[in-house]
Amino acid sequence: MRNGLVALTALLGLTACYPVKVMQYDRPDAATVLDRVRAGEADRAELTNGRRVDLNNAVTAEGLICSATLSPACLSAATVARLETREAPDTPLWVYAVALPFTPIVLVNEAGEGLERALTGGPQTFSDIWAADALIEYNPCIPHVRRDADGAWPSDQRIRADLHRRRAELGGGCLVRLGAEYAYPVATRRRLHLTGLVRQRFEAFACVQRRPEAEAAAPTAFVPRGMSHTGGREVDWPGELRVILADPQTWAPTSDLAAGCAGAGGVAPDLSPATRRAREGWPIPSTGPAA
Repeated sequence: MRNGLVALTALLGLTACYPVKVMQYDRPDAATVLDRVRAGEADRAELTNGRRVDLNNAVTAEGLICSATLSPACLSAATVARLETREAPDTPLWVYAVALPFTPIVLVNEAGEGLERALTGGPQTFSDIWAADALIEYNPCIPHVRRDADGAWPSDQRIRADLHRRRAELGGGCLVRLGAEYAYPVATRRRLHLTGLVRQRFEAFACVQRRPEAEAAAPTAFVPRGMSHTGGREVDWPGELRVILADPQTWAPTSDLAAGCAGAGGVAPDLSPATRRAREGWPIPSTGPAA
């Protein structure tokens, strides 16, 4: 099975040798714009009002295009007057013909592999990403990594699996970091990322004393990060976000929150104002977050 996976990956990887297609669409219809955004190929766009926007890592929500880099965070696909894309090259037909015998192997393997196996199976690796001396500013999950009983540093796979099991205990920064890990399935990455963004904004306003620097750095919109969080499909991430915002566990104090508030009078006894400020990150216009 492993040989089949390697062969299929190598064959399809040959398309990387072909140049990317740079395309420009003048006055594209909304369906074309949404399709290119979902595919992760939208680069830049000019709107009907002359404004130019970056659509890298944008996602769709029905007829809207949303991105953390946009202000406001969502715009109508119908307002795009010109679209610039960087599209994948066409795969030669011979690649499909050669790869076809391996396809059933890959599909069966993917269908039968659960999250725990995906995170812990296969060769165990020990990378610099999770090294014991990694700087916390680059990896806020480091304080939450549990050593083995003999003091040894666990493998990357075991670290990810353990952190996912304990995700309710983790602060926003660590959850966002985990949401960038390709070892997780797409839906898991998206949920971790959205929950992390919500908690990051909540944490910025949850201390007794104000922290202007933390407030200024807090996420202003809760939006998935492009293809890595959607897999090139239309997903109901606004519905998932509503569930996150309605979950009491989202607003539960964590050790990261206590540490962040240590120099600002501690965690506020009444967290409802911080919850209200966090909900301002709901990105979809005309409809508000869950109460």
